[in-house]
Amino acid sequence: MDAVLINAVIFRRRQRRKQKKNRLWIYEINRKRPEFGIFHHLHPDLRKDERKFYSFFRMSEEMFSILLGQEISKQDTNYRKSITAEEILSICLGYLITGHSFTSLTFYYRVGLSTIHEIVRETTQALWNALQPRYMAIPSTDEWSKIAQDYNDKWNMPNCIGSIDGKHCRIQRPCNAGSLFYNYKDVHSIVLLAVADANTCFPMI
Repeated sequence: MDAVLINAVIFRRRQRRKQKKNRLWIYEINRKRPEFGIFHHLHPDLRKDERKFYSFFRMSEEMFSILLGQEISKQDTNYRKSITAEEILSICLGYLITGHSFTSLTFYYRVGLSTIHEIVRETTQALWNALQPRYMAIPSTDEWSKIAQDYNDKWNMPNCIGSIDGKHCRIQRPCNAGSLFYNYKDVHSIVLLAVADANTCFPMI
């Protein structure tokens, strides 16, 4: 009998949490995104000033428009109007360029935290899928041979196909990671490793 009562209480509490979650589908502060969100206030003005646009996004408006063509979109739902492709890219670039936390971006753009997570994850993946084959494709055998020839001709280094260096990118320790990401500098990090050719270009990262 006690087990039945306990299960009933647990079920009731779960139902209440579910109802509460549904009621908070959009927080009130985020409903005012079109009026007070940074994108809706700043983006139109940035488009009027090429230098300011470049300073904010670290790219030209033309490049921004090119990136928009990389399948960055989001469907509307019955509950809210979807975020535009321009705003999605703006949020993602805001994270990549400034390093702001997801929590900070929720207040700047007036978008929910889970939505920020989803936008950054999906947009970075879409950009990688679209741009990697063109700009970061693994060199072919002939291209490796050309790199080796350039090293020999320019730097007198035979049989060299790249200069390798790395950088520790500091991170917060992931849950249950133990010492997996712990390094000799007494911080947690992931290693960014890059290969440069004879002309200081990166054929592989």
